[in-house]
Amino acid sequence: SRAPMVASHSLAAVQAHAARPSSTPWTMVASQSPAAAQAHAARLMGQHNKQRQWKSALALFAALPLGNITNAACYVEAIRAHGALGQPGRALDTFTALERSGLPLSLVSFSAAIRACAT
Repeated sequence: SRAPMVASHSLAAVQAHAARPSSTPWTMVASQSPAAAQAHAARLMGQHNKQRQWKSALALFAALPLGNITNAACYVEAIRAHGALGQPGRALDTFTALERSGLPLSLVSFSAAIRACAT
């Protein structure tokens, strides 16, 4: 078994790690609390989106434990990635999952969903 990776890896190393089928953001930040790990995952997803690596952002989102996501930014970054990939239906499914999670909806989450549908 591999030793846990730490959060200080370069973006290229994180991307290579995330591309592996068995990887999850939790192995990258094993020493952090789940909330801190999700905040880190949201930041990574945002970096992937800014670099037009939308599938990588969605791979990170898919690795998160659905039902236990406590960071709305993770959902928002997934909505943005779906929109950029021309998947408005999936973007709205993700928005619905955010709504059902009980996390507060914000102007940012509504804006991401609207933009995803406008593509």
